[in-house]
Amino acid sequence: MSEDISRYVQIDDWVFEVKMVRAIRTKRYGEPYSATASVSLNGQHAFIDGLMTSDQAEFTRDDYQSFRKFFMQMNVEQVKFDRYKQNKLKSDSKEVFAAQEKAAVKETQEKETPFLQLVLG
Repeated sequence: MSEDISRYVQIDDWVFEVKMVRAIRTKRYGEPYSATASVSLNGQHAFIDGLMTSDQAEFTRDDYQSFRKFFMQMNVEQVKFDRYKQNKLKSDSKEVFAAQEKAAVKETQEKETPFLQLVLG
């Protein structure tokens, strides 16, 4: 897996910026999935919307860690989400990096963000 994920692709005079991601929980793309979520990205903030799991599939600690790894690769610092707690909708937010991780990441992020290149066959 790549360490860096670029949020934009430049093609000619256009820059295409990734602002929304659809995440699905499955072993392989194209196979049935047991959970889905939409993630909006804005600067160093993300908002998880529409997290749904099948009846038999809970959102686990491993799932949480997968999302955290993705947010770290996207350089997201804070994630906001809504959830139901005791049958009431509650807004919440989480910091992606612990204080010591933030310092280490900032040191390595000094390099320029790479461009993705479109290769036409």
